[in-house]
Amino acid sequence: MRKLKRLWRVLEETPVLTGVTAAWRQAAGEEFDILAEFLRPMAELATTYPCPEPDGEGCPRGIVVHGPEDIVAVCRQSPRACDSLTLTRVDIIAYEVDLPKLAHRLQPAFGLTDTASPMPVNGLARTLHLGDVRPAPGSEVPVYLTVQYDPEMLTEIVERLCARETRRYVLLTPTSKLIAPGCRDRLSARRCVALGLNECVDIDSQGRFVADGLVSHSLAGFQEAASTSAIAGLAEHYPVDRRLFQKQGATWLLVYDGIPKSIADSVGMGYICRLLQSPGQEIHAATLRSAAVSEDERPLLGSAGDAVDARALKEYREHLKDLEADLREAEENHDIGRTQRLKEDIEAITAEIGRATGLRGRPRKAADDRERARQAVSTAIHRALRAIKKDHQPLWQHLENSLQIGEFLSYQPDRPTTWTT
Repeated sequence: MRKLKRLWRVLEETPVLTGVTAAWRQAAGEEFDILAEFLRPMAELATTYPCPEPDGEGCPRGIVVHGPEDIVAVCRQSPRACDSLTLTRVDIIAYEVDLPKLAHRLQPAFGLTDTASPMPVNGLARTLHLGDVRPAPGSEVPVYLTVQYDPEMLTEIVERLCARETRRYVLLTPTSKLIAPGCRDRLSARRCVALGLNECVDIDSQGRFVADGLVSHSLAGFQEAASTSAIAGLAEHYPVDRRLFQKQGATWLLVYDGIPKSIADSVGMGYICRLLQSPGQEIHAATLRSAAVSEDERPLLGSAGDAVDARALKEYREHLKDLEADLREAEENHDIGRTQRLKEDIEAITAEIGRATGLRGRPRKAADDRERARQAVSTAIHRALRAIKKDHQPLWQHLENSLQIGEFLSYQPDRPTTWTT
């Protein structure tokens, strides 16, 4: 058994996962023979070449092509810190890491021998779904691989996985060093497991990846939880006729046709929920916007008068100040999920104030804003529908057929449908 010391670290230390052979060899050292299997040539030729003085201001060396057989790597420091190097065309071929191939080779190590090829997760950069392990009958635990190079990027991936995945899951990363405390807390709250490949995967004499006891121990924890129904709520079987559209913190639990999905919170999701609560009832766009910021449910726009009275406008502005203070706190704590939600709330309130006021902050007349109100609500709902479409096609199709969107909005299903919200 061969312990891997450099391979996994190289993946996190190379932001673009591309480079010439010499660069990859320099980075991986004696484990380059393993890494080489997962490198594939790119169409573009490289423009830089590694330098023996990696701390120099002009590193790496620039590649100058004088002709097909006249290629040199030139030091870009002044004065030069290293000599020019004669290269061939083969030397300047750029290679990138073939993540799907690497993920495919990892599948057997995690007991994923009877599964399809790893699939990229839509919308999540350098993240793949390797398959689902079955620690106990009737339970499935998805296994994801993500390769990032920045703690904030990794935290965002975790937040978005938690938003779309209703089940507990295993997250594989090259190492554990990028998992920030807040990110680890988020995973712990969802009872998910993050494993650094450098801590749990070695390679045998036949070049096969082999998982050690840490993986078995982690999966055993899922098996125990499944056997005691600890994860029954996340893996609950929903009848085909059950309809749920419930907000759960930073996400919404959506159940339709027996399929549960978790979707990230947004203003538009709240609008849709309000429509589902009143099937067949027409609701003015301004009423939905008013409810979203906890105002009384009356249209802000009328045929005459100000769009928003002075008292309401003052409350909007005070609420905006509170949201901005909360946003600063969320950004300081690197809480990406909360930051995104607050930005959406601030955007909605700011738009409301902008539409309600004219020059120098004076109240705008209601009749001026009817079309703007319709556009704002419609845009938010369509954005939410696009998010639903990515993860819950049957529900999206139902909503696409049943929602009437305009200045007056309504939910008009072709047959009586009751939702739990």
